Amino acid sequence: MAQYCLPTYATGCTYGDGLTLFQLGTINQSITCTASYHDFTASSTNLTIGNGYTITVQSGYSSTYVNVYIDYNHNNTFDGTELIGQVICTASATNYTINFTVPGTALSGSTRIRALTEWLGYPTGPCGAESYGNCEDFSVNLLGAATPPTVNTTAATAITATTATLNGTVNANGSSTTVTFQYGLTVAYGSTITAAQSPVTGATLTSVTGAAAGLSPNTLYHYRCVGVNAGGTTNGGDMTFTTLTAAPTMVTSAATAITGTTATFNGTANANNNSTTVSFDFGPTIAYGSGIAGIPSPVTGSSVTPITGPVTGLLPNTLYHFRCNGINVVGPTYGNDMTFTTLQIPPTVTTTAATGVTATTATMNGTVNANNLSTNVFFDYGLTVAYGSTVAGVPPTLTGTTLTNVSANLTGLTTNTTYHFRVRGVSSAGTTNGSDMTFTTVCNTAGSAGAITGATQVCNGGTGYVYSVPAIANANSYAWTLPFGAIVTAGANTNSITVNYPNPSFSGNMAVYGIGCSGNGSPSFLVVNVNAAATPTLTGPSSTCVGSTGNVYTTQAGNTNYVWSVSAGGVVTAGGGAANNTVTVTWTTAGSQCVTVNYNNAAGCTGVSPATYCTTVNPSPVPTIAGNNSPCTALTNVYTTQTGMTGYSWTCTGGSITAGQGTSSVTVVWNTSGAQTVCVTYTNANGCSNSVPVYDSVTVIQGPTLNNNDTGLICVRS
Repeated sequence: MAQYCLPTYATGCTYGDGLTLFQLGTINQSITCTASYHDFTASSTNLTIGNGYTITVQSGYSSTYVNVYIDYNHNNTFDGTELIGQVICTASATNYTINFTVPGTALSGSTRIRALTEWLGYPTGPCGAESYGNCEDFSVNLLGAATPPTVNTTAATAITATTATLNGTVNANGSSTTVTFQYGLTVAYGSTITAAQSPVTGATLTSVTGAAAGLSPNTLYHYRCVGVNAGGTTNGGDMTFTTLTAAPTMVTSAATAITGTTATFNGTANANNNSTTVSFDFGPTIAYGSGIAGIPSPVTGSSVTPITGPVTGLLPNTLYHFRCNGINVVGPTYGNDMTFTTLQIPPTVTTTAATGVTATTATMNGTVNANNLSTNVFFDYGLTVAYGSTVAGVPPTLTGTTLTNVSANLTGLTTNTTYHFRVRGVSSAGTTNGSDMTFTTVCNTAGSAGAITGATQVCNGGTGYVYSVPAIANANSYAWTLPFGAIVTAGANTNSITVNYPNPSFSGNMAVYGIGCSGNGSPSFLVVNVNAAATPTLTGPSSTCVGSTGNVYTTQAGNTNYVWSVSAGGVVTAGGGAANNTVTVTWTTAGSQCVTVNYNNAAGCTGVSPATYCTTVNPSPVPTIAGNNSPCTALTNVYTTQTGMTGYSWTCTGGSITAGQGTSSVTVVWNTSGAQTVCVTYTNANGCSNSVPVYDSVTVIQGPTLNNNDTGLICVRS
């Protein structure tokens, strides 16, 4: 038989034209341009008559046109009917495909496949004269038409509630056969698994198995074995099995809708085809201790069903454990443990009726649940719903979750008065006020007044006398009556008053009684004697001189607690004590100066006002001296002072007064030279003398000494 002809190429694949890759079945050939023709017939793949296949090629240059031929009749010639496909490689290094089917007229056995290219157009034929490109030959082994597999379904084994092993036998009848198992609740199946032994080859009977999982318990399943090869598909016969019965599958999930006292438990239940009763366990530990029914319950079927459990009456701020449970004919299943913590909430507070209400006292009451947080307890009360007063409750602080009775005692209330009150709880979660309630203090007749205590001997003009009576039962107020002239200065309408006795006030009875809302009590009396106030007087000199001593001022003798005061211009030199009725004063400042005195008389009463006696204190005279301040010795000099005075008294040093002593003018002869003085004192018209003499300083000049023969003047200015 003639050999295959070859195409010719003017240029070939020198510039990169032609194929660089050829793939078909087990052929995967990379091509390098070493010539315009490559013989790759040593590379072969099997093709089955009647089956479809895909060829993949790449070119080394763009716009490369590809023809592919198979010698189906084995005559060593690529006939026109043996062109199986064409493709244009518009870009280099890119996959392009040709799909073809081996015709039923093809002869079985080994034969040749050829791929050749041309640039900018398809090749002229399998053996034509071309310009750019290359040609490659490969071998293919054409196999006769395949026979479908022989398939049998056999009994399932290893059946549990959710799994089973599906069994069968397969003869591949010489073609590689993919084996699967189809299964489901009906003969429509719906689920497929691959057999562990797939694919099966050869021509012998092979046992195959498939592991089915995720099945529903207590359920009838249909199944069959299926084989697929080039010859077709064969379904094994339908068979059935029933999964075993199983306990429910329970899963606990997170709680929702959590408040301080409520929550919703959640979970899922799969009844596994047995009617299942569901519930939830819960409590402070994994011992739980409490339970509620789940919703819905019972659960049936084999699907995962959400279940819930709304729960109330929980404790606030508390960690709870919970789980879902399911029980069917197989037994119970317990879900996983989960936890949640209830929210913090303010205390729960209720005001209850007051007890022990009297005219002035009451006990306020209430209940408080701290809701698991430290809670301070108070009572607000007052005459309106604005309250205004607050006291701590008893006990003042609560914890835990127990409803606890609390109270607070009130005293000092006003008789026959309506009070508003409420209990209040304060915690870190907030404040809760109880409802407003009221009580009215009792209205009673005032009791009898007790003995009045206080001074019974008082003084006209006295102040600050305190009188009191023991608290009178059921008294809202106190009514006092006083001796005529007396007045209350503090404590009116109370059981203790302060009284003044202005002058004049008079002796008499003091009385007090309690005023009650339903009647007044009987009074109590005290006799008060109002004594006359002291009336001090003063005698003493009405006029005196500055610096004069022995000025005596006198008030009544025989009294006590003398209180003397002297103007700032005087000095007390004797007397003036609490036991003295006289005071001796030396006045140091001119003008009107005063002495005051007060004392307690025999009744112990002081004067309403002290006695005051004022003296005119006259100033001492201030003499002046006129005369020669630079005289000479042995000569006479005249010195003068103010006239019209009395008791003139002159003195000098270093000289002699020769005339005028006792008058306002004197004559002095200076005997000694140097610094000398002349001084004078006198009494003025007010009878005051200058206690310290007034000095006039002179400088005496020594005059000349006369001899027997001296004549004329002896001293200038003499």
